Amino acid sequence: MSNIKIRVFGSDECRKCQFYLQFLNISCVEYEYLDVLDFKNDKLCEEYDIDELPYTQIVKGEEVLLSVTGNINVVWLLRRKKELEIKHEFKSRTNRSSSTC
Repeated sequence: MSNIKIRVFGSDECRKCQFYLQFLNISCVEYEYLDVLDFKNDKLCEEYDIDELPYTQIVKGEEVLLSVTGNINVVWLLRRKKELEIKHEFKSRTNRSSSTC
């Protein structure tokens, strides 16, 4: 199972965010939603210098693999996520096989 996930920063007051989240939900895309107006998310918003919404990341743990601002085509997003999963799985297998030699 992949530990690569989609994380979306948005706001309930942002029309573009609500539109985007509707598409993600209709498409049954799993994602973590972080409200930029919630003070608990201030540190992350500052760390990633979020100044436009929605802001989407593909992450592995806390490592950001891809960041995109604005409404994104859901198919494109899922393809990028799959490509990153394959890339990281390949790296993981290569590292395991080289360490056993």
